[in-house]
Amino acid sequence: MASKLSNSGHDYCLIYARDISVLSTKHAENKWSVPKNNIEEYKRKIEELKNLGLSNEQITEELKQLTKYPRFIDFVNYWYVDERGVYRKDNLGGVKNGNMTPIINPLTGKEDPVPPGGFRYSPEKLNELIKENRIHFHTDGSLPTIKRYLDENLTQRPKSIMSDDQRPDNALLKEFNTPFDNPKQLAFMKRILSVGDKDSIILDFFSGSATTAHAVMQLNAEDGGNRKFIMVQLPEKTDEKSEAYKAGYKNICEIGKERIRRAGEKIVQETGKTDLDIGFKVFKLDSSNVKTWDPDFDNLEQTLFDLQDNIKEDRTKEDLLYEILLKIGLPLTTPIEEIDYNGKTIYNVAYGSVLVCLEDDIDLDIVQEMMKYQSEHMPPKVIFKESGFISDAVKTNALQTLKKHGITDVRSV
Repeated sequence: MASKLSNSGHDYCLIYARDISVLSTKHAENKWSVPKNNIEEYKRKIEELKNLGLSNEQITEELKQLTKYPRFIDFVNYWYVDERGVYRKDNLGGVKNGNMTPIINPLTGKEDPVPPGGFRYSPEKLNELIKENRIHFHTDGSLPTIKRYLDENLTQRPKSIMSDDQRPDNALLKEFNTPFDNPKQLAFMKRILSVGDKDSIILDFFSGSATTAHAVMQLNAEDGGNRKFIMVQLPEKTDEKSEAYKAGYKNICEIGKERIRRAGEKIVQETGKTDLDIGFKVFKLDSSNVKTWDPDFDNLEQTLFDLQDNIKEDRTKEDLLYEILLKIGLPLTTPIEEIDYNGKTIYNVAYGSVLVCLEDDIDLDIVQEMMKYQSEHMPPKVIFKESGFISDAVKTNALQTLKKHGITDVRSV
């Protein structure tokens, strides 16, 4: 019934802490702060008013009206301007047993009233603030106030109510040629993610057009963060009548991948920061790359013959490599260097901590080449394909060669 009587103009965003005690300890002394919302747009509005030739008093009246809009709610009271910038007025009192010495109002030439309890600053400090034009005086007998400039107060505690320009990012998606219905809003996602630490790992189980990944890269470019993202999306097929399908996207995952590519390129182009990490890897959930033992007892000889090569036919070396990394406990973000040696690929994983060769026809020359990349700090794990060696004799010699060089953790798949 309520839904028929009112128009819901808001959404809920639930944010949880894995361990609230960690946050409580971390921010016991310092306030948890995030940038004020839409600050650049507010500053642009002020510059536009100045360019119109309005007086400071007229600009103040315009800003009072502007901050009635929800997206500028963070700037309520930042209505006043002088040669230093825009500011709000703050109390000079609010203390007990403060400084009771009156100050002269330069606008009236008379003493201004002293706040109850006195000024919070000494006479010397007040004179210094007056000389720097950091005291706002009135002509109506009101108490003098200190100026709190916006440029000196750019952050705030996260607010429970966030107001944004709620128009979807249709223009941005059109620029990327990644059409998508009802995408998350980039500005809102940036705001949510900015609450967390700069080295957070962001997981989005409903990636859609990958707005979250875009927001992570944009935030890293703006504040030098090292956030990482994990996007999860079912390969839901696009409607054949949709703009996405007509643009060549057969499922939602393809839209997200293309947006991440184009968003990263755009961020580098706009910021000029060529060292930004805008790379990503794409994985799909699947069964193991290794054949399971499921014998046909009526034809056991054929079963054994088929398992001579225990890797499934439709899988690549890269598929098998990443399964190996997961099984030995390494993350999918582990750095991997591909080394081409006589047409064979050697994988140098984690700077020589793990060396992998999943080729066929492995000989001792390949083994010798692999040892050149081992870590200086610890003996590496060395992994081969079980059926990869030219012969059993070569395999035996390879194991002895590795052992002679202190490498004993040798495995096969």
